[in-house]
Amino acid sequence: MTVHRNKLLLLLGLLLILSGCGSRHRLATVRGEARETADFIAAWQKRYPPMRSFTARTSMLIRMPGSELKSRVDLKIAADSLMQLSVQPLAGMEMLRVEFGLDSVKMVDRYNRQYLAESYAALNRESPLPFSFYDLQALLLNRIFAPGRKAPGPEQYAGFTMRHRDGLSELHTSNGSGLSYSFTADAEEKLLATGIAHPEKRYSLRCLYSDFRSESAPPFPMQMDMAVNENGGRALDLSISFSKIQRDAELKLDFPVPKNYKRVGLNELLKTLNFK
Repeated sequence: MTVHRNKLLLLLGLLLILSGCGSRHRLATVRGEARETADFIAAWQKRYPPMRSFTARTSMLIRMPGSELKSRVDLKIAADSLMQLSVQPLAGMEMLRVEFGLDSVKMVDRYNRQYLAESYAALNRESPLPFSFYDLQALLLNRIFAPGRKAPGPEQYAGFTMRHRDGLSELHTSNGSGLSYSFTADAEEKLLATGIAHPEKRYSLRCLYSDFRSESAPPFPMQMDMAVNENGGRALDLSISFSKIQRDAELKLDFPVPKNYKRVGLNELLKTLNFK
């Protein structure tokens, strides 16, 4: 993997940083009988209706060869429009703020007085995984998604296929450019795993969800573990523990960039953050 690709994966890892519940009731994985794809999708959409917003506090650990970052991260998502992450490695003091819009990402580095502004189109020129706001939102919110689509309806799941194994349902689809997507759920439609792979490019992403809690419907996983592999080796590991989750709260999202901050590119920003 090239040095620039390594740095890009680190940035995407930072951007994928995700946050408790009043109730400590843990939900077990439930295995069941096989179902038709349409029946499963209908049941899943009924159990997991759209949210207007989502906020959480997380503890995040990201590892890649030669680099490691551990931090508290506060997450705010205004559904289908904007998401922000506040990285606070020291006693609640914000070091980085990251904002995703529908077509671009911004990052403010308060420690080094600099900022990054980049389009997803530019990121996609270097990444084996096409970057999409809606796909990232679905990964963070533990949702099944149709690649690159906003809140897909039943007709957009028509291309999904399903198989049943060990009492679990596995949904499969592709994006037409070599990437395959898989989603594994139990008999209560809890999404246990999401996978993205490109066999020809020897790239894969696997996201596991666990420790489901139910302070209110629907249940949410309090632990997310992601592994990224490329060219037969591990490129990135991301572990996220959630607490203080709120749904459908009013959000205030701002992103001030001081006038004296310097705009930098990806390589310079990651170098000053000591990720080389």
